[in-house]
Amino acid sequence: MNSLIKILILLLLISCQKAELDEKRIIGIGKQLTHTEFSQSEFEVSDIVKIGNGMKKKIIELKKNATAFEYGINNGDFEEPFGNRKADGILTITTDYKDIGIRLKYDKKLDKFHILGWMTLAND
Repeated sequence: MNSLIKILILLLLISCQKAELDEKRIIGIGKQLTHTEFSQSEFEVSDIVKIGNGMKKKIIELKKNATAFEYGINNGDFEEPFGNRKADGILTITTDYKDIGIRLKYDKKLDKFHILGWMTLAND
C-alpha cells in the first residue's frame, strides 16, 4: 500500500511538470520569421500553426528597419493585461530598431507552436 501511494505521488508530480521549452526549435522559429519573404500569399513557418496578418506586418516592418537580429526565450507569459498565463514561453526578437516578444503555446498533438499574441517591447 505504501509503495502504491509513492507511485501515485510520483506520477502526479511528473504529470504536473511543464514541458521543457525546446530552445533550439524556438530560436529557429525566430530565424525563419526574420529570414522569410512574406510577399507570398501562402506562407508557412514549419513549427508554427498559423501566422496572422498583424504578425506578418510587424516582421516586415522589422526587416525594413533593422540591420541586426538576436533571439531569446523566456519561460512563461507576459504579465496581465498582455498575457494570461497560457503561453509556455516568449520568443524575443531584439533588433537595433524595435524589439518584440511573441507568446508561444506548444500543441503536442500537432507538434507545433501557436502564436497567442505578440507585443513591441520597451527598448532600454
